[in-house]
Amino acid sequence: MSFILESMFKNKTVALVGNAESLLYEHKGTDIDSHDIVCRINLGPNLCGTESHGNKTDVLFFSMPEWATSDDKLPSKVTKIHTGHCFNPSFMTGEEKQNFTPSTNTDYFFPKEKFDFLKKQIGYTRHKSWPSTGATAFYMCVEANPSELNLYGFDFKKSFTFYHDDKTGDPKTSRDRKRKHNWDLEKDWTMRLINRKTNLRLM
Repeated sequence: MSFILESMFKNKTVALVGNAESLLYEHKGTDIDSHDIVCRINLGPNLCGTESHGNKTDVLFFSMPEWATSDDKLPSKVTKIHTGHCFNPSFMTGEEKQNFTPSTNTDYFFPKEKFDFLKKQIGYTRHKSWPSTGATAFYMCVEANPSELNLYGFDFKKSFTFYHDDKTGDPKTSRDRKRKHNWDLEKDWTMRLINRKTNLRLM
């Protein structure tokens, strides 16, 4: 894959920080900040400045424009990557593209052909189900081939997403009753990659 992250990640150590609430109870901030590049997801930058999450943000992956606006927590130079299919010109008709203006500065839109490829790789077959932002971010980081990629805050819904208000019932289904994401599939796919590649680790 030739895209924006390849040159940025070359010979670099990278931390991809997920949004599992379980990370709040760990003191990983210093470890996260020790990486050359720190990537966060959606509202993840809201926890910058904490002992659990560290301070740095170099790349922000987001699925919805309103989740890429934590400007008070973002440095002046941050690479913003839109991973979702909503408000993504790659999924639009020609007329829709002509009338489209991004509501937030975006450096890269994840293309539809890669989106469809990733669905198959993970094993999504059901209509109206698709990879999470975390899975898409992980895929893009792996394809950029850093010297080291470490995942923090990925527990595949053993705990809730820290910024979701509804925290009752099963974390896998409390906000996703239509099951648009399959956390078991994503865990299996992630672990297969980690077990196959020596530069990947789940922290």
